[in-house]
Amino acid sequence: MTQLKDFLYLKLTEEEYKAVLEYVDVNLPMEWVQKYDAGEFGPLSDKKMNNNTVGVLGECALSKYEGKPVLETLAERPVRVSDAGWDIVIGGHTYDIKTLQSVVRPNTAFRYNVKKSTIDKEKPNDGFIWIAMVRPIDCLTVPFYWLVMGWMFKDEFLKKATLHRKGETSDAKNNWVFSSDTYDITVRKLHPYKDIPR
Repeated sequence: MTQLKDFLYLKLTEEEYKAVLEYVDVNLPMEWVQKYDAGEFGPLSDKKMNNNTVGVLGECALSKYEGKPVLETLAERPVRVSDAGWDIVIGGHTYDIKTLQSVVRPNTAFRYNVKKSTIDKEKPNDGFIWIAMVRPIDCLTVPFYWLVMGWMFKDEFLKKATLHRKGETSDAKNNWVFSSDTYDITVRKLHPYKDIPR
């Protein structure tokens, strides 16, 4: 079970952050995002980054921690493909990185969702790694930092997560209504990143 002390802090330099934004602007233009991902992830908002940008930033921050330069990670990404099925290989296992933008620092009661449609795709992975992208209180050159919340193999996730059907209301007391069939799990049920098989 993941505890607060297990969260892994990640960061990008200003140059790395800008490189990711430039990559997204060229390879995942907003027209493409609106056409291919808006329906999957819900309406786009001007107040938050689109999910593709958030995802690429999380992927690059973790890959950098694992020893791969950001530019190398970007060069290896598929062009104009939203979901390659997995984002990183660790210890011979493939993981889909799920990055969520958060306005507050998460805790172990936070819940992460994985849409059933992404699991059903014929692009297999062995498991998931969850990351929170958080805006710090003080003004920094790079306006975010990243926290690796935990990981879990897919088979275990499907057993421990709760499947909510489209239209159901979350029991998290926030009146959240699921826009599609979605698996939901709390951070405390995840495995600490330090224990990921190597």
